[in-house]
Formats: sequence, C-alpha cells, structure tokens
Amino acid sequence: MTAAWLADLDPATVKCGTVGRWVFVPGSRADHVTGSWQVETAGAGDVLRVVSFAAGESDEGLDVAEPIAVEGVLLVIRHPARGEFRAVVALQVRKAWLVAFCQQ
Repeated sequence: MTAAWLADLDPATVKCGTVGRWVFVPGSRADHVTGSWQVETAGAGDVLRVVSFAAGESDEGLDVAEPIAVEGVLLVIRHPARGEFRAVVALQVRKAWLVAFCQQ
C-alpha cells in the first residue's frame, strides 16, 4: 500500500471514505477526546488536518515533529460559514492505527 502525505492532499480532489496509509507530522500535542487520541497535523493552507486514533492506540511517539505513518479512513468535513465564523474544511483520518515512525 502506497502512503500519501496528509499535508499534500487537496480536499477538492480526495474521495471521502478512502481507506489508506497516510503520513503526517504532528502539528499539536495529542489530546484524549471522546475515548481516543487525536492530534492536529502540520500542513499549509486553510485546511484543518486531524488524525483520530482507534480505541486502544496510545499517544506514545506523538510528541515529536517527525513523520508518522498511519492507516485509517480519510474523511472530508465541510463546515459552512455561520455568522461571524468563516467556512472551514477539515481532512480527518479516523480509526487510525500506527504503522511506522518514518525516517527523514
């Protein structure tokens, strides 16, 4: 399975629900939310990128700015503008599990 860099994905061209291998660099500290670990990922543009780990996965190794490979389901979430808040597009990998810590 070929891995794709999450930071390089364009929300306009990705297929929601794609199961694959995704490489990312953590852009925030991991946070335990609704029973699973989540981390925002680095990337350019106005796209929010988040990896949400499967139940049972830990936050071990998510505290370094090094590429990490995971497998999971890619979702594109579009939040419309509301009042003073602008529209937001989010790429989220859900039910992710750690595959490898990558070497640069």
